[in-house]
Order: sequence, then C-alpha cells, then structure tokens
Amino acid sequence: MTGGLDLPAAGGVPPRRPSRRLEISFEAFHEFHARKWLEYARLHTGDALGAEKLTQAVYQQLADHWAHVLLQPSVDSYAWTVFKEHIAEWFLNNGRSTAAAQTAALTAVARVLLRKYGQQLALLDDRTGPRGGMSRLPERQCDVVVLRFVIGYSEDRIGALLNVDATVVRSHARHAKRRIVAELGGARGPYEEG
Repeated sequence: MTGGLDLPAAGGVPPRRPSRRLEISFEAFHEFHARKWLEYARLHTGDALGAEKLTQAVYQQLADHWAHVLLQPSVDSYAWTVFKEHIAEWFLNNGRSTAAAQTAALTAVARVLLRKYGQQLALLDDRTGPRGGMSRLPERQCDVVVLRFVIGYSEDRIGALLNVDATVVRSHARHAKRRIVAELGGARGPYEEG
C-alpha cells in the first residue's frame, strides 16, 4: 500500500523515494482507519467486495499524494472528503441511490441502539421501518450516528473527520436521536439524552 507514496517530481526529474517518515505516517493513518472505513463502506454499499475495492482505491489515492495530504489543515477531514467522493462515485457507477445506502446504514444504527436500550426502542423497526424518518436524516446527522454508534469513533474523532468541533457532533447526535424519538410518537427514554 505504501509503495504508491512516490509523487511525480517537477521538470521531468524521476520521483524521489518517499521518506520513511511519510511511509510511517501513512501506515499509522491507514492502520487506525482501515477497519472502520471498510465497515462504513460495507454498510453503505451493501457489497463486501465492492466496499473492499472502494476503500483500497481511497487508500491508494491518499498514499499516492500523502505529502500533499499532510499539508492540509486537517488530514482526517481531507481524507474523509476523498473517501466520501469515492462512495458517491461508487453509487453513480453502480446505479444505486444514496437514500438506499443511508437507509441500510441507519438500519444498522437502529440495531445497535436496540441492543443498547432494549425494549425502549423495540418499536423502532415496526414504526419507522426502512422508509421511516431515520432515512430522512440530513447527511451529517446520518454520518454522525453511523460513525458513533455503529463504527465506534469517539466524538472528537468524528469532529476531526467532519471538520467540526465535538460539540457540533454531540448536537448532530442529539438532533438525530430526537428525530428518531419523534418517529416513535414522542416516547421518551434515556436514548434521548446527550
């Protein structure tokens, strides 16, 4: 994966070997995100092989331009944008709608919340189903709840990926939970907190 860290040099000069530090920093980035981004892609595409190819293409693009990536104000946010662009391209190339992908991802969120809160959310699948209010969450709220409750990122890491403060992440999560509760007819419970 790190063999692609060679960047074309200006003026036709052959590319230099990347520094070992570049390789190490990319390897660390890849190691930290690889499993989680693969799961995110799998949830959204519904295709394990497609998700694997998609994430490999993302990491190859990032590796090929890693020196440039490191110059960005936020490496995580820049890389996440590249990742989301690859996902959008996958949907376009495969004739799939992003709404269907969001529904699949939010179904996984519902399962996690059901395990966590048990009977308090037992009505979730019956009342919202795949076409309920959860599928109409704004993209940022959807990303936050998927990244937090299914993928397992911390609020700080989600903030770094989305280039927002952790308080904004908490706000998105809170609004998404309220929307889910509203779909349940205003039921209240601990899942509505924070």
